[in-house]
Amino acid sequence: EHEREPHPRGRELARVSGLRPQEVSISVDPLSDVQLAARYRLSDCTIAPGLGEGFGYPIAESLAAGTPVVHLTYGGGVDVLGNPNQIVEPVAWRIESGYALQRPVGSAERMAAAVLHAIRPSRILGGLERKALAAYCAGSVQYLSWEHLWPRWRAWIAQGIRDHRREEIDRNAGDRQHA
Repeated sequence: EHEREPHPRGRELARVSGLRPQEVSISVDPLSDVQLAARYRLSDCTIAPGLGEGFGYPIAESLAAGTPVVHLTYGGGVDVLGNPNQIVEPVAWRIESGYALQRPVGSAERMAAAVLHAIRPSRILGGLERKALAAYCAGSVQYLSWEHLWPRWRAWIAQGIRDHRREEIDRNAGDRQHA
């Protein structure tokens, strides 16, 4: 992957945060799975504000890559995050669209505090702590892997098929008795 000029919003975020532009990555272009995984692995933290997404795939992907995530207490991502220190309460709610959708309004200060809390161990203690943090993050979503889910799903579907067949047999037997 070749380096591009930082996204204008990334430069702005770096400036107001006191970071170097190289320390902020904002992706708006489509990325391959390999590029996306590399971005997650190279990041100190993923900020996923969550304005109503369902499951929260970016959160699970970031954690699987070993990178902590900070998220507002809204949307499906809350269910994936296990660390309450990385879940930020909104400061207010806004109503939008003709369907009166309720959306959270985040606080930059609260999000920044949660990011600093999430990355502090790796910043202070160095590589060894970063490896432990990465292992913790990856382990927190390991139960979502296909290898873990498939046996449970297979058993669940098989049970459903057995139950359905049993109900059909019982229904047919009842029909024969009434005939």
